[in-house]
Amino acid sequence: MEALRRYIEMEKLSREKLEEMFDKVGPFKEGLATVQKDGKYYHVREDGTPTYTKRFDWAGSFRGGLALVRKSGQSYYIRHNGTRVDP
Repeated sequence: MEALRRYIEMEKLSREKLEEMFDKVGPFKEGLATVQKDGKYYHVREDGTPTYTKRFDWAGSFRGGLALVRKSGQSYYIRHNGTRVDP
């Protein structure tokens, strides 16, 4: 129980830190959270570091190793490292 309590406290502190760094912070899925900063979306690790350099007009959460993103009117899936997945 003590370990779980500490984990929850750390999670809360991490979330508070992220909320100070970004305009919006989504839930963590597959170890990454969707964030918005200055109108652009991307994914970050728990410490707030980006997982890739690209920025999107919109980004969804990861599921099954993929996240749906939108940029310049086009929607497509990316992997955790930001590479585009073409059908």
